Amino acid sequence: MSDPQLPAADPHSLWGRLRQGLATRLAEASFQEWIAPCTPLRMEGTTLWVRVPSPSTKLWIEQQLVEEFND
Repeated sequence: MSDPQLPAADPHSLWGRLRQGLATRLAEASFQEWIAPCTPLRMEGTTLWVRVPSPSTKLWIEQQLVEEFND
């Protein structure tokens, strides 16, 4: 059974909601540098796949936003 809070297969909708939440939690410069360049790719079950522009962005997100992304 799918989670009613997650859009069925719409990665763009979910990513938009995540971005809105992150925009309120992060400093503007951090958001623009680390989150803004990322784009949603696809949903696989309850997992959202996001394209990041560089390995350093991936590492920063994994280190700084692990809880936000796991929620």
